[in-house]
Amino acid sequence: TGLFCSGVFAAVAGLADFYGLISLSWYREAATPGVLHGLFLNRGWFAQYVMVATPFILIGFMSKNKSFFWKLFLFSLLVISEIALILSGARAGWVSYPLVLFFCWLFVHFLKTGEERFVMPRWRDVIKIILYMPVTILLSLLIILSVLPYISRMSNKKPRQEINNEAGMQVIKEQSAKIIDPSSRINVWTDGLNIGRENPLFGMGYDSFRWHAIILDKVPDSHYKKGYPSLSETPHNTFLQLFVSNGIVGLSIWMLITGYALMVLIIDLIKNNNLLNIPVIISIIVSHIHGFFQDLQYIPMIWAIIFLEIGYAMTISEDMLPKGHKKAWNIIMAACISIALLSSLVYYKQSSYDFLKVKYGIKTYRLE
Repeated sequence: TGLFCSGVFAAVAGLADFYGLISLSWYREAATPGVLHGLFLNRGWFAQYVMVATPFILIGFMSKNKSFFWKLFLFSLLVISEIALILSGARAGWVSYPLVLFFCWLFVHFLKTGEERFVMPRWRDVIKIILYMPVTILLSLLIILSVLPYISRMSNKKPRQEINNEAGMQVIKEQSAKIIDPSSRINVWTDGLNIGRENPLFGMGYDSFRWHAIILDKVPDSHYKKGYPSLSETPHNTFLQLFVSNGIVGLSIWMLITGYALMVLIIDLIKNNNLLNIPVIISIIVSHIHGFFQDLQYIPMIWAIIFLEIGYAMTISEDMLPKGHKKAWNIIMAACISIALLSSLVYYKQSSYDFLKVKYGIKTYRLE
């Protein structure tokens, strides 16, 4: 609940700042003028946090208060988050947020049926919910284009509001065009693949994408230099960042960890009807879908939320797992621990990157 409320607070504060009702310049600088940052230095970080935190609105729908006004209040908070996401101009958030809306509508529809236990939705219900989704999107756009500008005109900072409106609409148009033509993001993903393929099994060292990019950009024969060298800070993809950092082994171990957590949460939901698992499951899944367009581990505070969610999954007893599952996962766990111990030796041996010096015929492999 705290995670969700802080996300709404950041959205409300960001909207008030964007429309000139307050100023957050004393708290943070705007990395990209004309877009909504909330309380974050970067619009992408703001969108990332909202994406991870929003599914916990479902805790409100689980409360004993089933009145119409309570549900209307919760949907209002959902719309506020959506408006802030639109004005942030973060493409990753735009692409991923409809999934959050879908699950929220699905859960509300599920509660409407009066079921006291978890049941799989029918196909006709899913189709009906997909048709519901544009309602909140259209409502958000209507508020952005008419209601919020009217409120901001009542403030004493009209010039700032008009500048933000014009710049904000321009950013939305530009980002919408980039969704249709994602070539810039694909080029950065290619850079990630090209750096990772230098040592695909164990990777190039944790969070080292930028460091290697600067060096390999000066090596004419490197895969990176022959690709689309952009010297970006990150590959803008969680899975590629893990691949660059820890190779196929590290990426596989991470997928096993999150996969195991999801398996435990889903089985517990079905067997024990633990509805609190639903927002945790959605948050983990949505964060990884968002991870296709932005690397989650870039901002440790938000990255840590996933570990909290995995920690919650680990509080659930394994006794409800089938015996075959438990045996298989014990073997997998032992193998992963062995590989993790082995990797420390591999990283120590390659710390001087002698294999790259030999491969490209260079004397040193380091920043100037």
